Amino acid sequence: MERIGLERYHEFLRRGALVIVVQDETRPFSGLFPGAVGLSWSRIRRGEYDLPRGRPLLVLCDEGRLSMIAALYFEADGYGPAYALEGGRRALEGTVL
Repeated sequence: MERIGLERYHEFLRRGALVIVVQDETRPFSGLFPGAVGLSWSRIRRGEYDLPRGRPLLVLCDEGRLSMIAALYFEADGYGPAYALEGGRRALEGTVL
């Protein structure tokens, strides 16, 4: 798992990385990006996900903390490499996707 900034985030997007948005299950998923996968934190903890293997994963949450832990889970399960965006979705505010 590696933390990355916006420049590398956009670079990985151009290369076809899969965006995973992690949220607390008590909140509805909103603002998902085209092609992004939304997963609740509880599903990740239980290993209830099936992601493409060998594809880079860009993991986002609201502020960047939960995405770092989720990225570690994904890599431990053989997915990735996984990258967590520093600052989470808030870092993307005002940027063009």
